[in-house]
Amino acid sequence: MMIETKEFTLDRQYWDTVKGIAILCVIIGHTCMWAQHYIYLFHLQVFFFASGYFYSEKKYGDRPLLNAKNKLKNLWLPYAFLYIIAILLHNPLIDMGLQPSTYEKYSVIETISKILLAVTGNGAEVLLGPAWFLPVLAISAILLGFIIYISRLVEKWIGSFLLKLLVQLIPIIVMAVVGYPMVLNHVKLFADIQLCFEIIPFIYMGYFCRNYIGDICKYLDPVLGLIAALITFYISRFEWVDVTIGHVFKYMYICCAIAIYMCLCLAAQVKNVAWINRVFEYMGINSMAIMIIHFIVLRVFDKFLTLYIFHDVSGQLYDRLPVAFEELWPVYLVFVVPVTLICVMIWNGIKFKVRENLWKKNK
Repeated sequence: MMIETKEFTLDRQYWDTVKGIAILCVIIGHTCMWAQHYIYLFHLQVFFFASGYFYSEKKYGDRPLLNAKNKLKNLWLPYAFLYIIAILLHNPLIDMGLQPSTYEKYSVIETISKILLAVTGNGAEVLLGPAWFLPVLAISAILLGFIIYISRLVEKWIGSFLLKLLVQLIPIIVMAVVGYPMVLNHVKLFADIQLCFEIIPFIYMGYFCRNYIGDICKYLDPVLGLIAALITFYISRFEWVDVTIGHVFKYMYICCAIAIYMCLCLAAQVKNVAWINRVFEYMGINSMAIMIIHFIVLRVFDKFLTLYIFHDVSGQLYDRLPVAFEELWPVYLVFVVPVTLICVMIWNGIKFKVRENLWKKNK
């Protein structure tokens, strides 16, 4: 007999707030170099954890292909679509001075080649740098879905819940152990599979909490959250995480788990202030759009600063990533956050009008 997983009603508004906090931290991480070591312990890890937490074993446990279909539709397709646009705009953006000075124009053959690479998860356009995690998250979530499916089959055949957990944990641990030296030594596999190996434990943490512990909100305590913040802040003085550049450390999963708990506790406190909560909810709902748009806004603002404030026509200052002027972080935050939200609102308005017109035509 299979042990039923814990089912309950997800507080989606709370999780939108969680994602809103995380996406704000992504922006802070790209604009405030002094805060990167701390923020990088949890900003994307929260999204990975949330992805696993939203995995319903009741819905997808015996239907891994449905889980794969949804991940490809919601993560991979937007990634491929955005990259096709970015590649087609590559040459015009060079003419506009919005590409690094080292970039050269693509020929027709190179454009086709870049598009083929992008749709297979190997895009490499600077303006879409933050989008790297979309195919990585998709592959990792799909792998987890098949691992869970196999573990459920084992549980049905043998009737052991403990064996089911072992069938889940062993491949998760193996992938993490194999991926660690790959990431550390900058080994790059097709579609960044090495990064999938490193992030899948974060997704499994979310899955485990949702399906075997239940409503995690019951276990959030502001005092423990503060303690978690202090612990991770101290650790961030010596260690930090950035898998894209091979920066990992041996006890990062424990440290990042503590940091994720801190972020979840913070979201629970934000919910108590209605107007702030509404802002973070909106940011969480639109986190994918903000992830992409904020970096484009940042690069355009950098171009303005380098040309019209610092009069650098060579483009060398603009080539610095993620920002050209680290010391201007308050200016970046004051400009990038509201402008990004305005762009997202405009984008949502356009989508609403298009859908409305399509609905009227089909009526």
